Amino acid sequence: MQVIVDEGIGETSPLWQQFQAWLGPRSVEIMWLKALYPAIPDVEILDKLLTPETVLLTQDRMLHNRALRQGMRSLTLNAAGQLTRKPLPLDARRLRAQAPSVVKTLKSTYQHDPHPIALQLSAGRPPKILKAQRTRRRRIRSYFGAVDNLAKVSWTIGARPSQGHLLCGYVVHISGKQGVKGLRASEAYGLDPATAPDPAHALVHALCEVFHLHLEHVQHEFFIIPRETFALAQQMTGPLPMSSPPLYRVAQQLIHALGHKQFTPCIKGRFYDQMQRKCNQLTTSASNEIATLDFRDIVQRLEH
Repeated sequence: MQVIVDEGIGETSPLWQQFQAWLGPRSVEIMWLKALYPAIPDVEILDKLLTPETVLLTQDRMLHNRALRQGMRSLTLNAAGQLTRKPLPLDARRLRAQAPSVVKTLKSTYQHDPHPIALQLSAGRPPKILKAQRTRRRRIRSYFGAVDNLAKVSWTIGARPSQGHLLCGYVVHISGKQGVKGLRASEAYGLDPATAPDPAHALVHALCEVFHLHLEHVQHEFFIIPRETFALAQQMTGPLPMSSPPLYRVAQQLIHALGHKQFTPCIKGRFYDQMQRKCNQLTTSASNEIATLDFRDIVQRLEH
């Protein structure tokens, strides 16, 4: 018998200790996923590792239930902290279809080394912000099964003057290659109270999120509503004048770090209307959805 130990389980964890007691003197082969296949997605465990001869040991209720539904053996802890081989109750909202595997063979590692820009943008940030970024990344990976199943990331970028500043907003939609519908993955609005309005604000606000999500290697299409921001994005594809503001040089750095990108003017349609309504709502009534942005800090982090 081969026991596949999911990541997050160590030799001091309650699940491992209860499994050892259940196992007794029997001899088994142990496969530690953290050592052999770091950060392996659930879909690859289900598709390529589980067989009738294996037993999965996991703390992930969804993975446990999916393994059982697939006819495989899995052990986890129930709500009482007891070892169980039975399915566990889950929130109905989480009972969606599993995205299929889109790769034929296992990789030696599934870890994604963050881009240097992502590291610069996140260095020294408060734990609450870093946790929120990890949550957004996990949601995307969980929904699509693996980063390999991402087809394209589409952005709707809007902006609206607000009390002498510029409210910037974006909405992110991600489409998959197969097995899942598109996902509205992220949405954010903010303004920098310390700087005057600039068409680069909306562009940089969205581009930074590309790197926070660790999606710089995926194809991106930016649908830009403000005409000045669209014109600026086009300008960034060529050389900038030496007199360009530092924020413009940073915007160009972010754009050039993306392998596959396209900028398209957004002048009508459902997403245009939704963004315009949202910006109007946020600039005409009090809201806690508007984050405080600091473009000077971004420039200091990224300008060399």
